[in-house]
Amino acid sequence: MTVIKPIPGYDGYTVSSDGIVYSKSGKPLSKHDTRKGYYRVKIYQNGRRHWLFVHKAVALAFIPNPDGLYCINHKDEDKKNNAVDNLEWCTLAYNLGYGTKPYKTGLANQRTKGHKVVRIIEGREVRYPSINAASIATGVCRSTITRQCKNNGEWRYAV
Repeated sequence: MTVIKPIPGYDGYTVSSDGIVYSKSGKPLSKHDTRKGYYRVKIYQNGRRHWLFVHKAVALAFIPNPDGLYCINHKDEDKKNNAVDNLEWCTLAYNLGYGTKPYKTGLANQRTKGHKVVRIIEGREVRYPSINAASIATGVCRSTITRQCKNNGEWRYAV
């Protein structure tokens, strides 16, 4: 059963539990596809145009966020499936490492894909299956890891 709720912070706009955003007059808004595969809608606040991601509208309206998390994960990894049961609030690290498509967000540097890396700390080696996994586990930026691998710093490409 589809449920419609107001979108908190967006006066007059509503969204359904299956991901349809409605205007202040109750008409469904046209979804626009971004280059990264997400749907967004055009809304107006205080006389100015804004873009609102559909998955964000659904999460704001339907999913409690007591921990103040700021990322929204698509559980089935389909960016166009904005049904409430497919979404969850999460951390950036969780979202980037989720599922079978670690490069799904388009945030990862594609040149780092598949490179196993080693971090050398006080003569001890710690191995990671990829630069992305190392970044998530340690909190070190992927570009820093890549730069140090190229310049023989604390990080090295694994053999």
